[in-house]
Amino acid sequence: MAVCTFRLINGSVIVLIGGVGFVLCVTVVCCITFNIIHLSEQQNVFVMNVLVCESCIAVIGLLRGMGIISRKWAGVEEEPGGRELIFCHIYPLVSRIFWYSKVPALLPLTIDRFVAVVFPLRHKSWITRRTSLVMITAQWTPCILLVIYQIINFYLGNSQIRYQKFYHRCVLYGENKLINRLDAVVFTITPFIVIAILYAIIIYNIIKSGRNCTKLLFRSSMIVIMCVVAYTPTFILEAGVRMSYTCAQVSTVTLYYVNCVFDPIIYVYSDPNVRGSLRWRVGDRRRRRGAVFNSTIRRSRLPSYQAGSRGSIGTRVTNSSRGSIDNSSRYNLMVSK
Repeated sequence: MAVCTFRLINGSVIVLIGGVGFVLCVTVVCCITFNIIHLSEQQNVFVMNVLVCESCIAVIGLLRGMGIISRKWAGVEEEPGGRELIFCHIYPLVSRIFWYSKVPALLPLTIDRFVAVVFPLRHKSWITRRTSLVMITAQWTPCILLVIYQIINFYLGNSQIRYQKFYHRCVLYGENKLINRLDAVVFTITPFIVIAILYAIIIYNIIKSGRNCTKLLFRSSMIVIMCVVAYTPTFILEAGVRMSYTCAQVSTVTLYYVNCVFDPIIYVYSDPNVRGSLRWRVGDRRRRRGAVFNSTIRRSRLPSYQAGSRGSIGTRVTNSSRGSIDNSSRYNLMVSK
């Protein structure tokens, strides 16, 4: 009973995390697409690259949380010993594309910030549209090729997909252990170490220069801390260290998807330029509404013929008739005198 309660709570938390992360990522993507957030051209490409990957990971988190609550969301029938459905075979193969590209997707954006801080005079000449395309292509191509290899290997019968009760999801079995360890090193550990080193150099240059960059220093430190907290338990589990059910679910699964919520906040919402553009948009709308409201108030305080409103007999007083009204009122005033 306690295990079922923990599964329900853990699955609900992961569903909530995935939903919040998806909403944040899609909101930023829409803001960049409709020019509500103004960044440089290359920064837009790098941020969109990260957020597309994070939004897909958030959807996977939603499915993973629902799979923890109920086996049918993992692609398995509810009955004991129920057969695997087609979704059970699709999920571990397709989701690996985004699992493998999650950490490498942060690398182009990190390189862009590294060049902007360490080599500011060469940033425009180094980070061009061509280099951005090369970095993003180098990030996605190995992930897609490895997944294609695993799909071919599965359909040739060299590997199997079975439901794993410990993880509450379908897992690919029969892989070459060397390739399994190699993809963890290539797609997770190595990019993570490179990102940590680059941000360490950024932090060192900020402190050494003596510039007042407290916000940038705080953001860089938070990125490194979040990467360490989110990915270290996964590295430990990948290394073959046995964990209890509760520790594995909380430390690896939950923390892994928590990063989907913090990445949009740290990389986008904490940027002063982004907040400034959002404030400008909100302030511009308020100014427009205030101008319309003030003009309406001023027009309501004017006499009926000056405001262009309808008279008592239901006819509109036009600009051409205002002169005759003024002349007739002056004539009546003179006669009365």
